[in-house]
Amino acid sequence: MPPLPPNLAKLLELDRLLSMAQVADTLGIPLYTAREWARRGIFPSIVLGRRRFVRAIAFHRWLKEHEHGG
Repeated sequence: MPPLPPNLAKLLELDRLLSMAQVADTLGIPLYTAREWARRGIFPSIVLGRRRFVRAIAFHRWLKEHEHGG
């Protein structure tokens, strides 16, 4: 099977779901804080069953918007 074109590979990577633990690790904050921020809508998240996730692409956009205190 040939490799995916780089732009498609990037899109598929950004379409995955991140766990709250992954988000907390990325931001360098406690897991409880990441869960609370998601619950309060500080960054975009979705609930599937009893778990909350963040779409990687939405998290990437949120980080870009807030990287300079925006």
